[in-house]
Amino acid sequence: MYKTKPCTIIPPADYLTSYDAAIEENPGNSPITESSGRKKRAVAEHTKFWKPGRTLKVRFLDPLSPYELFMFMQVFAQWEQHINLHFELALTGEAEIRIRTKTDEDRSALGTDALTIDKSEPTMSISLRPDEEYFEANLLHEIGHAIGLLHEHTHLEANIPWNKQKVYEYYGKMGWTQAEVDKNILTPANGALVDTEYDKASIMHYPVPNELTDGVWEVGINTRLSERDKYAASKIYPAAPDDTPWNTQ
Repeated sequence: MYKTKPCTIIPPADYLTSYDAAIEENPGNSPITESSGRKKRAVAEHTKFWKPGRTLKVRFLDPLSPYELFMFMQVFAQWEQHINLHFELALTGEAEIRIRTKTDEDRSALGTDALTIDKSEPTMSISLRPDEEYFEANLLHEIGHAIGLLHEHTHLEANIPWNKQKVYEYYGKMGWTQAEVDKNILTPANGALVDTEYDKASIMHYPVPNELTDGVWEVGINTRLSERDKYAASKIYPAAPDDTPWNTQ
């Protein structure tokens, strides 16, 4: 099913550091409460969204050709069309998003958690190169995490009819423990997300073969931004009132 190992999220050092970084960057990341004007989706937990209008620098920690750099940044541009964030390639110096490409992993810090990671360390790992199948899909997915989006299969309204034993066996063959499967696959997100409906077509959704469910429910490999991906991201990062709206088609 997978071209590479399934994606995981790079955890912050600790909750307090994550919280402080998120709130300092964007006060709107404060936990949702019953009295908040925002819709409550779960137990209150801070979100990790960047301040809208922010320019995020992107630096690659391994050598890439000019062509590869161009292709990577073209994928970042796909998200940029729909959000009030800007991605700028940094060949040297500090950068909020630091990408390791000499790796067999696909993973990313979640939004502002990137600010809690040592500046010499990657905040994202991408295993595929532009000429490989699913490169674009993998990178779109990891950029989604980098702007603060969680895995869609953990949406509280997903209600996926998992066959847990088969799920444990399948991911166990990849070296995952039962605890890792519970954390990354089976446990609904315990946090407040954008109040959008569950989206089977989301780029943030793991593939779900029917042999890991009740046999009549599946999700293939999503390879592009869905309309709800674009909508949700545009709600998180809205244009300023005097800005020209981006293309949402």
